[in-house]
Amino acid sequence: MITLFAGLLLFAGVLLLRNPDSIFALLRNNIENSAIQVIAVLVRVIVGAQLISQSSLSRFPITIEALGWIFIIAGIFLAVIGRKRFRQLLSWVLTNSKPLGRLAGVAAIAFGGFLVYAFL
Repeated sequence: MITLFAGLLLFAGVLLLRNPDSIFALLRNNIENSAIQVIAVLVRVIVGAQLISQSSLSRFPITIEALGWIFIIAGIFLAVIGRKRFRQLLSWVLTNSKPLGRLAGVAAIAFGGFLVYAFL
């Protein structure tokens, strides 16, 4: 499960490097869709739980467990802020991160690569 998430991060990172507007447009066009928030929450909580439960199998167990807790806390935060504030947050992020899209791609590739290295 963690390596699947890492692979998806690597793929998203490459997309962001090549054409950041593709992912931003997808999110912008679906900002009113409540599924975006549900997916954001579920992915964070599920990945966080997996990181915590599998941390002992990694090369960096303490770091991986800490990252798992950060993911879970982020998921809970996104769940409790409500739909309206989530849309405002997403809108703000999409507006202010446009110049940093490619940098986000590099970060996604680095984090995905770290997870692959930590678990393989």
